Amino acid sequence: MKAALLVKNIRAKIQEDFAEIQVLLAERESKLAEALAYFVFIKECTEVQEWMNDQQVKAASEDYGTDVEHVELLTQQFELILSGLTTYAPRVKTCIDNGNKLIADENRYKDEIKAKVSEVSDQWEDLSELATARHEALAGARRVHIFDRTADETIAWIQEKEGTLSADFYGLDLESIQALVRKHNTFESELVAIKEQVEAIEQEAEKLIELYPDAEDHIAVKREDSQTAWEDLRSKSHQRRENLEQAEQLQTYFDQHQEFLAWINEMIAKITAPDLPQDVTGAENLQERHKEYKVEIESRKGTFNQYIDSGNKLIKDGHILSQEIQDRINTLEHRMNYLNRTWDNRCQIYDINLDLQYFKREANLLDNWLSVREGTLRDGKLGDSIPHVEELIRKHDDFEMTIAAQEDKFNALTRLTMV
Repeated sequence: MKAALLVKNIRAKIQEDFAEIQVLLAERESKLAEALAYFVFIKECTEVQEWMNDQQVKAASEDYGTDVEHVELLTQQFELILSGLTTYAPRVKTCIDNGNKLIADENRYKDEIKAKVSEVSDQWEDLSELATARHEALAGARRVHIFDRTADETIAWIQEKEGTLSADFYGLDLESIQALVRKHNTFESELVAIKEQVEAIEQEAEKLIELYPDAEDHIAVKREDSQTAWEDLRSKSHQRRENLEQAEQLQTYFDQHQEFLAWINEMIAKITAPDLPQDVTGAENLQERHKEYKVEIESRKGTFNQYIDSGNKLIKDGHILSQEIQDRINTLEHRMNYLNRTWDNRCQIYDINLDLQYFKREANLLDNWLSVREGTLRDGKLGDSIPHVEELIRKHDDFEMTIAAQEDKFNALTRLTMV
């Protein structure tokens, strides 16, 4: 009986130990499974985080390119990174989901898993935000580089236009000057496009400064450079126009000077050209023409005075060729004075000549009259009878009366002439 009881007890003990071993085995197996799941999760997280670390380095780059082409290349490269993020997102989500499942399954490492899930989630969120910021920054950099290029091209355009204003040639005559004025009018019409471009740069600069305050100094410098170049161009264009207008005004003035001078010389030639007529009619006609010349001279006086006044105004306004203008005024005034003196001198000569012709005409008439009647006085016939003598006496009395009637004319010849 004792042996049977002993066997029974031993069997019970063995069964109890076996059951305990089975429990321990199950617990061990569960712990190992949890440990395996944990370390698999950790490994996955490590790989994901290492990949995210690499992407963060790229997304954190401060390289925004040196020009439009460069930033576009960087943008293309970064778009590949964004595409990689999109492709990789499911793996990150799977990693996080696996961690959350382990936590839900009450994995013995759930605290560590929670921390790792939070770490991976935060890092993924940071990476996404960093990538978005990098993408926006590249877009902003591209816009700023386009602004820079537009400003630089505009400044180069302005400098090219300035080159056409550097010429100091203002034409050789009125026709060439007016051709230059027309050319400058075309030039100024082309400046409208530059003005619009500069205004567009100003507007874009304001927008960019508002959007990207960190780049304000750089943008402001470009804006100021374009504005300064534009103001310089406008100033030079205005100065060129003023110079051309002065040149046109001056050339017109000089042309008027030549016209006045030619007219004065022509009038002097007309006044001094005629020979003195040797008859009354010719002398009277010459004097009438001479008076007509005076009328023409007087009719030009108003225009002449206006010309002198306009020249003096140019000098007063500080024209760059004031001395040349003054020289022409002096020359013209001298020639006009000479013309007036010449007319006065010729007028006196013509008056004397007319007076002389009057004298010669009267003298010739009286001389002819005397010649006709001289024969009567030289007639030697004194009559051959009383009636005949009385007839001759009556004729002689009539002759004396005729002479008495001509006495005033003879006395007139004794006056002082102008000769």
